[in-house]
Amino acid sequence: MKKYETQAGIELTDEQCKLIASFERLMKKWDKDICINAIARSLHLMLLGDTPKNETPEMSDSGGFNPDNIINTNVFDVRSDGGDW
Repeated sequence: MKKYETQAGIELTDEQCKLIASFERLMKKWDKDICINAIARSLHLMLLGDTPKNETPEMSDSGGFNPDNIINTNVFDVRSDGGDW
């Protein structure tokens, strides 16, 4: 099994490594018209806008991502941060 560690050198547990490996496999076949956004401390799946498949505007009038493009799912209960380093 491939091992993973943080930038600080902390090794992940076997279970955490399995989760990361599973996520990497998912990303290899990810639909590029769907993005993952961390907004308001929550992860959201969003369909990209302003495309032939989705004419809904990508951005809202206030300049952020358009919430009309959020895909209705309650899959995520993961802490997230949409801020910069």
